[in-house]
Amino acid sequence: MWTYTGCCGHAAYPVWYWPHQPAHHQHEQGHEVSKELSASTAAPSATATIGGVRTAFLSLDYLRDPAADGASIKINISDPTGTGGWNITTIPDGFQYKTDFLSAAPGATLKLDVTGCTAQLKWYERVL
Repeated sequence: MWTYTGCCGHAAYPVWYWPHQPAHHQHEQGHEVSKELSASTAAPSATATIGGVRTAFLSLDYLRDPAADGASIKINISDPTGTGGWNITTIPDGFQYKTDFLSAAPGATLKLDVTGCTAQLKWYERVL
């Protein structure tokens, strides 16, 4: 076996490997596509289906409407193995952000419901 680590010197991802194994280069294949689901006071509910070939890690940014009382956000995730979710009923003032706090498998359905705020649920789908 002969291995060349390339310009970055990272042995975990050899540029050349003999005998050649396509599996060693899978990190170079495929693309990530950004997806977003938005809801606001004007359109308080939205749904989407997770696509791609890997689990998606969800991030959320949200902002409470200044004049709103009882602001809340609810996220439901449904797939053949069950249903789960997350909600918040006390939203502080100012822009809020949660990174990679939920995950969903390809084929899962997301539902975002808001009251008195604006929210954007974001994720990347790995596609070939």
